[in-house]
Amino acid sequence: MLILKRAVGQQVRIGHDITVEVLETEDLLVKLGIKAPKHITVHREEVYHRITLEKAGRAANDSDQKPSRDK
Repeated sequence: MLILKRAVGQQVRIGHDITVEVLETEDLLVKLGIKAPKHITVHREEVYHRITLEKAGRAANDSDQKPSRDK
């Protein structure tokens, strides 16, 4: 894990096409701006976790509904 200190207005680059900028700090919160190509999804951790669980649930439901090939 790379650990950095950045001030408001400073940026971090990830590869050639992703930029993370510190927009604001307030108490213990940091507001970040993330610029990335449209084909790259960016989610907060809790949203990503929920999406992953929902996809796993749909995949389980799809496999339950497929007819058995047993003879």
